[in-house]
Amino acid sequence: MQIAAILGCKAAANLASCCLCEHNERGVLERVPAYFNGASGDNQRYWDIQLDQDLLETIASIYPEWFKDCNMNVNGRESTCLLASDSKVKQENGETIQRPIDKNKESLKVKLMLRRPLNQLVDQGILPSLKSPPAFHEQRQKLERAKMGDLLKHKLQKRPDRQELIQQHILEDSCIDSSLQDKQQKQLKNELLADTLNSIISQRPGPLDLVKGNILNTDELFAQAVRETLPFKST
Repeated sequence: MQIAAILGCKAAANLASCCLCEHNERGVLERVPAYFNGASGDNQRYWDIQLDQDLLETIASIYPEWFKDCNMNVNGRESTCLLASDSKVKQENGETIQRPIDKNKESLKVKLMLRRPLNQLVDQGILPSLKSPPAFHEQRQKLERAKMGDLLKHKLQKRPDRQELIQQHILEDSCIDSSLQDKQQKQLKNELLADTLNSIISQRPGPLDLVKGNILNTDELFAQAVRETLPFKST
């Protein structure tokens, strides 16, 4: 409407007609001629104008007579030049969406191949047996829950008190000074390390075992006797 008010209806019509018929691949109109009052030649004026699809449809609906000389259907699918970028974006979006869909399909196939059989699910109590009624399965679940509840109650009743847990070094004694507590922890670590070393040393192989395993080098005749004829007790 501003173009029509400034340049006049005829000039605006010529401008819109030329702009809609000449455009590049990006949808930007470069050096589009507009004729004032039928003038040509030196009286031509040029503008760089960009029109989107919404503006094009709006102008076509308000002033349909402007487009009677243009070979373009703005309401249909023949205006492929203006929608080239939009179709490219839609195609890229479709490919982007299709990739995770294909990935999910492959993941679903793998999970279906690795799923547990029906008999195993029935044995584990996840699914009811097809041969037994559903009421029997519900009663079995109730019995298992009651059994688990009784077991937990029994363990809670026999749980040790705090002092026993402190003696077993499971809980820390809050009444002891922090320095003494650190000293006790270091002493406990040293004792645990000593016990571990004693256990490893007591289980280490003897010299004859090392000779039999070709770990110690000795005389060939003696090594052959140890491996074949000489009886000994492993240490």
